Amino acid sequence: MYKLWLLILAMITITSCKKNQCEDGPVPGEVIIEVLDNESPNTVDSLVVSHGLSIESTRSGDDNWYLIIVPEGEEEEWIEVLEEESIIELAERNQIGCIH
Repeated sequence: MYKLWLLILAMITITSCKKNQCEDGPVPGEVIIEVLDNESPNTVDSLVVSHGLSIESTRSGDDNWYLIIVPEGEEEEWIEVLEEESIIELAERNQIGCIH
């Protein structure tokens, strides 16, 4: 059953694209953060809002990962700023991958 669940999850999360319709790489204006296990969603929301940013979503079933919307072209700067926060373990560009 576990292997079936993983297969279904993989099928849902893989973006299937026709050739030349999309490109692999970072998504403009999006940064993903991972926060410490004991941090509440309200604390994370307050931190993100204090920087003038917004949370687009959380990773399904995982309260530790958040998709943050940042100004396009400023992703790397925001990664540096967010990684300095004590509740954030990791900040990185959101990536897209296509199957050609």
